[in-house]
Amino acid sequence: MPRRPARPAASRSRFDHGEPIAGIDSHPLVFVSLFVAVVFLMPMTQVRTHAIMVDLPWSWPDAPPETLPYLTVEVGADASIRLEGAEVALGELADWIEASGRHIVLLKAEADAPYGTLAQVLARVTEAGIARDSICFDNDELALHRRLQRIAFQPAMTLMEDPEPPEPLERPPHPCNQFQPPPLY
Repeated sequence: MPRRPARPAASRSRFDHGEPIAGIDSHPLVFVSLFVAVVFLMPMTQVRTHAIMVDLPWSWPDAPPETLPYLTVEVGADASIRLEGAEVALGELADWIEASGRHIVLLKAEADAPYGTLAQVLARVTEAGIARDSICFDNDELALHRRLQRIAFQPAMTLMEDPEPPEPLERPPHPCNQFQPPPLY
């Protein structure tokens, strides 16, 4: 009959072979991850089969060309001033801008244009009633101005009128606040 050891051996489970664990089995984690990825990515790859019919705008072939919403003022290297491509004297610039009825000015200056002439043109443009934020110096700034102008004129959408603020409440003074300290001698 075999002899039992004096000390009971540590209980072993059926997967314990007495060796240290070499690594964690990550196969179930990988399979679950792939399944979740397939479940979420498959709907994104499906092609839409329905079409939306949209009537695109079009114009008549003999329609007159639209006027641009801005004026172009150019300052040349020889201190020449052109308004919409036509030579204009500095003294007449403000009158021409006012007569056009447009409120945005695109100011273009050549690299060698005299600074003094450019400053005088800016003064005449503001004298014509053009706001400082409506003077653009390049096409990127003009595009930004159009985008901001489009945003600024959209009405605020509210469902109801804003209520009047309530009147401030008049509270009677608290008795503790009426305490007057005795005068110091």
